[in-house]
Amino acid sequence: LKDLPRDSFFVGTKCSRPCGSELRRSLEKSLDLLHLESIDFFYIWYLLDREDWQRRLDQGAVAAALQAKEEGLIKNLVCSSHMNGSDLADVLADGYFSGVLLGYNAINFPYRQAAVAMAEKHGLGVITMNPLGGGLIPRNPQRFAFLQNHPDEAIVSAALRFNLSH
Repeated sequence: LKDLPRDSFFVGTKCSRPCGSELRRSLEKSLDLLHLESIDFFYIWYLLDREDWQRRLDQGAVAAALQAKEEGLIKNLVCSSHMNGSDLADVLADGYFSGVLLGYNAINFPYRQAAVAMAEKHGLGVITMNPLGGGLIPRNPQRFAFLQNHPDEAIVSAALRFNLSH
């Protein structure tokens, strides 16, 4: 990356450690290995539940990331989560993040919809993972035919359109 114009790419990296000093070391290692002065999208990675989120707060990971952002080492602080939608919505409402990565598809959307709605309310970016339900959707096209706009539309296209429409 050191030989490419910095404005020609974006970089995201992550840390799942709750300890602030460990998060800082992870960030600095990434910057060093990538020969960069800043990370575009730094993820507080893999939030599992409210207790896990509280650990990240209590043990300093969030504070360390916010400090690094203030120093210009992180451009956007974001999170990834497998929390239920209402719990994740509460986390997003706290205002720490500019975006979220979450599992979202035609199978589980009711479970995560509150988080997507909160992200919209606060103008946060949303990236979805697992949009095909781990392969369940394309392996069962008849069951998910309701997603199709017309019979010739591929089920994968219909499932991706479903996510984009939300």
